[in-house]
Amino acid sequence: MRRSDKLTLAALCAGHFVNDSYSSIIYPLLPLIKIKLGLTAAQVFWLAPLYAISSSLMQPVYGFISDRYFRRFFAVFGPAITGVFVSMIGLAPSYGILIVLLVGGGIGIGWFHPQGAAMATAAASERRRVGMALFSAVGTLGFAVGPLVITRIVSAF
Repeated sequence: MRRSDKLTLAALCAGHFVNDSYSSIIYPLLPLIKIKLGLTAAQVFWLAPLYAISSSLMQPVYGFISDRYFRRFFAVFGPAITGVFVSMIGLAPSYGILIVLLVGGGIGIGWFHPQGAAMATAAASERRRVGMALFSAVGTLGFAVGPLVITRIVSAF
Protein backbone atom coordinates (compact mmCIF):
# COMPACT_ATOMS: atom_id res chain seq x y z
CA MET A 1 0.00 0.00 0.00
CA ARG A 2 1.39 3.41 -0.98
CA ARG A 3 1.94 6.14 1.58
CA SER A 4 -0.82 8.28 0.08
CA ASP A 5 -3.23 5.34 0.31
CA LYS A 6 -2.34 4.86 3.97
CA LEU A 7 -3.02 8.54 4.63
CA THR A 8 -6.34 8.32 2.78
CA LEU A 9 -7.34 5.24 4.78
CA ALA A 10 -6.29 6.94 8.03
CA ALA A 11 -8.33 10.06 7.17
CA LEU A 12 -11.36 7.94 6.31
CA CYS A 13 -11.01 5.98 9.55
CA ALA A 14 -10.75 9.24 11.51
CA GLY A 15 -13.85 10.55 9.74
CA HIS A 16 -15.67 7.32 10.54
CA PHE A 17 -14.66 7.58 14.21
CA VAL A 18 -15.96 11.15 14.49
CA ASN A 19 -19.09 10.47 12.42
CA ASP A 20 -20.08 7.45 14.48
CA SER A 21 -19.24 9.09 17.79
CA TYR A 22 -21.73 11.82 16.88
CA SER A 23 -24.25 9.18 15.87
CA SER A 24 -24.36 7.75 19.40
CA ILE A 25 -24.32 10.89 21.56
CA ILE A 26 -28.07 11.44 21.30
CA TYR A 27 -28.95 8.47 23.50
CA PRO A 28 -27.55 9.67 26.85
CA LEU A 29 -28.94 13.14 26.10
CA LEU A 30 -32.56 11.99 25.70
CA PRO A 31 -33.48 12.40 29.41
CA LEU A 32 -32.09 15.95 29.42
CA ILE A 33 -33.85 16.82 26.16
CA LYS A 34 -37.10 15.44 27.59
CA ILE A 35 -36.84 17.75 30.59
CA LYS A 36 -35.62 20.81 28.66
CA LEU A 37 -38.41 20.69 26.07
CA GLY A 38 -41.07 19.18 28.34
CA LEU A 39 -41.56 16.19 26.04
CA THR A 40 -43.82 13.23 26.62
CA ALA A 41 -42.44 9.70 26.69
CA ALA A 42 -44.00 9.08 23.27
CA GLN A 43 -42.25 12.12 21.79
CA VAL A 44 -38.90 10.98 23.18
CA PHE A 45 -39.54 7.47 21.85
CA TRP A 46 -39.86 8.76 18.26
CA LEU A 47 -36.49 10.53 18.29
CA ALA A 48 -34.31 7.40 18.06
CA PRO A 49 -36.26 5.75 15.18
CA LEU A 50 -36.31 8.99 13.17
CA TYR A 51 -32.57 9.35 13.72
CA ALA A 52 -31.96 5.74 12.69
CA ILE A 53 -34.16 5.95 9.60
CA SER A 54 -32.43 9.09 8.34
CA SER A 55 -28.95 7.69 9.00
CA SER A 56 -28.97 3.90 8.62
CA LEU A 57 -31.99 2.80 6.67
CA MET A 58 -31.49 5.47 4.01
CA GLN A 59 -27.86 4.48 3.31
CA PRO A 60 -28.71 2.49 0.15
CA VAL A 61 -30.38 5.61 -1.26
CA TYR A 62 -27.40 7.77 -0.30
CA GLY A 63 -25.08 5.17 -1.84
CA PHE A 64 -27.04 5.16 -5.09
CA ILE A 65 -26.93 8.96 -5.28
CA SER A 66 -23.26 9.21 -4.33
CA ASP A 67 -22.30 6.59 -6.94
CA ARG A 68 -23.80 8.86 -9.59
CA TYR A 69 -22.83 12.31 -8.32
CA PHE A 70 -20.18 14.01 -6.22
CA ARG A 71 -18.47 10.96 -4.74
CA ARG A 72 -15.97 12.80 -2.54
CA PHE A 73 -18.57 15.36 -1.49
CA PHE A 74 -20.51 12.71 0.43
CA ALA A 75 -17.42 11.35 2.22
CA VAL A 76 -16.01 14.78 3.05
CA PHE A 77 -19.13 16.72 3.96
CA GLY A 78 -21.14 13.92 5.61
CA PRO A 79 -19.21 14.21 8.91
CA ALA A 80 -19.29 18.01 8.70
CA ILE A 81 -23.07 18.02 8.27
CA THR A 82 -23.37 15.53 11.13
CA GLY A 83 -21.23 17.69 13.39
CA VAL A 84 -23.16 20.87 12.66
CA PHE A 85 -26.66 19.43 13.05
CA VAL A 86 -26.03 17.12 16.00
CA SER A 87 -24.07 19.80 17.85
CA MET A 88 -27.09 22.08 17.64
CA ILE A 89 -29.60 19.71 19.26
CA GLY A 90 -29.05 21.33 22.65
CA LEU A 91 -30.17 24.64 21.17
CA ALA A 92 -33.45 23.30 19.80
CA PRO A 93 -36.27 25.50 21.11
CA SER A 94 -39.03 23.07 20.13
CA TYR A 95 -39.75 19.45 19.31
CA GLY A 96 -40.15 20.24 15.62
CA ILE A 97 -36.75 21.93 15.40
CA LEU A 98 -35.21 19.06 17.37
CA ILE A 99 -36.55 16.59 14.81
CA VAL A 100 -35.17 18.69 11.93
CA LEU A 101 -31.75 18.79 13.60
CA LEU A 102 -31.73 15.05 14.32
CA VAL A 103 -32.83 14.15 10.79
CA GLY A 104 -30.22 16.56 9.36
CA GLY A 105 -27.55 14.94 11.52
CA GLY A 106 -28.79 11.51 10.49
CA ILE A 107 -28.51 12.45 6.84
CA GLY A 108 -24.89 13.47 7.38
CA ILE A 109 -24.18 10.16 9.11
CA GLY A 110 -25.81 8.23 6.29
CA TRP A 111 -24.08 10.23 3.55
CA PHE A 112 -20.65 9.32 4.84
CA HIS A 113 -20.95 5.56 5.18
CA PRO A 114 -21.42 4.25 1.61
CA GLN A 115 -18.75 6.44 0.03
CA GLY A 116 -16.45 6.25 3.06
CA ALA A 117 -16.53 2.46 2.93
CA ALA A 118 -16.00 2.39 -0.85
CA MET A 119 -13.10 4.82 -0.62
CA ALA A 120 -11.53 2.94 2.31
CA THR A 121 -11.66 -0.30 0.32
CA ALA A 122 -10.11 1.40 -2.71
CA ALA A 123 -7.38 3.04 -0.61
CA ALA A 124 -6.45 -0.30 0.95
CA SER A 125 -5.94 -1.71 -2.60
CA GLU A 126 -4.66 -5.28 -2.30
CA ARG A 127 -5.33 -5.26 1.46
CA ARG A 128 -8.96 -4.24 1.05
CA ARG A 129 -10.31 -6.74 3.58
CA VAL A 130 -7.98 -5.42 6.26
CA GLY A 131 -8.75 -1.85 5.25
CA MET A 132 -12.49 -2.43 5.45
CA ALA A 133 -12.15 -4.21 8.80
CA LEU A 134 -10.09 -1.31 10.15
CA PHE A 135 -12.59 1.23 8.81
CA SER A 136 -15.46 -0.67 10.43
CA ALA A 137 -13.69 -1.22 13.76
CA VAL A 138 -12.72 2.43 14.13
CA GLY A 139 -16.33 3.48 13.45
CA THR A 140 -17.57 1.05 16.09
CA LEU A 141 -15.02 2.44 18.53
CA GLY A 142 -16.34 5.94 17.80
CA PHE A 143 -19.90 4.75 18.43
CA ALA A 144 -18.78 3.38 21.81
CA VAL A 145 -16.78 6.48 22.80
CA GLY A 146 -19.43 9.07 21.84
CA PRO A 147 -21.70 8.54 24.87
CA LEU A 148 -18.71 8.52 27.24
CA VAL A 149 -17.46 11.85 25.91
CA ILE A 150 -20.85 13.58 25.86
CA THR A 151 -21.67 12.52 29.42
CA ARG A 152 -18.33 13.98 30.56
CA ILE A 153 -19.04 17.25 28.73
CA VAL A 154 -22.58 17.53 30.08
CA SER A 155 -21.41 16.73 33.62
CA ALA A 156 -18.70 19.40 33.40
CA PHE A 157 -21.10 22.11 32.26
